[in-house]
Amino acid sequence: MKRKKTAPSPRTAAALAAICAASVLLSLLFALRVQPWKQPDERAHFQYVEHLATHRSFPVLKSKAESSLYEAHQPPAYYVLAVPVYLLSRSGGEVRAMYALRVWTCLFGAGTLGFLWWLASTLFPRRPVLSLSAVAFVGLLPMHLYVASSLGNDALAGMIATATLALLVRSLRTPPAPRTALLLGALVGLGLLSKTTCLFLAPLVAARFLWLEAGRRATFRQWSANTLAAGAAALAVSGWWLGRNTLLYGDPLVLRKFNEVFVSSPHPSKFLVDYGMSLGNYLRFVAQLVFLTFWGVLGEVNDAIRRLTAIYRGDLSWDGTVGLALCAVFALATVLAALGAGMLWPEDNRDPETRPGLVLVFVGLGLVVLSFVQFNFTYFQAQARYLHPLVCGFALCFAAAPERLPTAWAQWGARILLAGGMLTAAAMDLTVWR
Repeated sequence: MKRKKTAPSPRTAAALAAICAASVLLSLLFALRVQPWKQPDERAHFQYVEHLATHRSFPVLKSKAESSLYEAHQPPAYYVLAVPVYLLSRSGGEVRAMYALRVWTCLFGAGTLGFLWWLASTLFPRRPVLSLSAVAFVGLLPMHLYVASSLGNDALAGMIATATLALLVRSLRTPPAPRTALLLGALVGLGLLSKTTCLFLAPLVAARFLWLEAGRRATFRQWSANTLAAGAAALAVSGWWLGRNTLLYGDPLVLRKFNEVFVSSPHPSKFLVDYGMSLGNYLRFVAQLVFLTFWGVLGEVNDAIRRLTAIYRGDLSWDGTVGLALCAVFALATVLAALGAGMLWPEDNRDPETRPGLVLVFVGLGLVVLSFVQFNFTYFQAQARYLHPLVCGFALCFAAAPERLPTAWAQWGARILLAGGMLTAAAMDLTVWR
């Protein structure tokens, strides 16, 4: 049965606007205060935009010795959209153009918050506090603030992935229409044109039609037509890029060429063989760095490695002490979120609309995490920003976690403690750890 649409109450709308405004302000502070070219691979992303604007053609991935355009394998959506901003700001020099592109990227971070509200309020229309908590979690999360203020395609990929998941969940409320299938397919295509990590959206859309509609006893003609429509729309949007890569590199996703170019990048063997680390120590080291970069503790990834090494050596400065205190808060929140994920299920546990939507969220979350683990078994890339495409899934878990606590005072206390910890981490990132 289709639910009646209800607008948020004035109090809820005001709270949502305040959260989004605070997040955008923080993103702008990160964009303007972090040193030029400090964010991961910013210069290479900038050179991609510059190449497009100057040569009006897509760059070709070569070896690092031949070209500094080592991000040329990236899909083009972010860079094409960035060209007008670059052209308007380049007269002030490349640093000014870089700052302009950072500020422009903040729009995608704000868009992620809007689509997250749509997703959460669709799943839980009678639990506005949970939806607001999810938006506040992402809006204050230092990882999201870093991504939303960086010159790169992570923020766009996160926004498109969140929008796709929100539309998937919304589409479960009504019988599937051809236009819904086409729109979902187009979003999958846009995701593939944004970042390869959005590939996980394709099986989610397929599952929505092939599995969920089959479970509702939809006719074979209905769900096969919708699946084909979604696939055709995805190929119509992104097929030209996949075909270009196949002709140029012999691989639609450029994986083989990527491995050739980045063969000298750090691999797990560097730590396991060259440094003599045990597998357990290596996995613990990676887990610690992912944890630190997820919560934005001790600065960006290279600074976090340096400060973490100093802590191991016993050089615990005052800012390191603050970092460890924040880690304790975030570790407690992580454990509570893992235990409280079950609170996402409807209270009566019989809602036929919410359960399939949550299944899609958790399956997508699992696919992103597995892809991240697989990538780190090939390369040493312990950066939580690779998990950003489905930051909305993490947000729902952390937003539901306080509901595990027995009293309203304890629940609000947990929310305030977590928000205060993230704001403190962001403040340290903008000052001491900067």
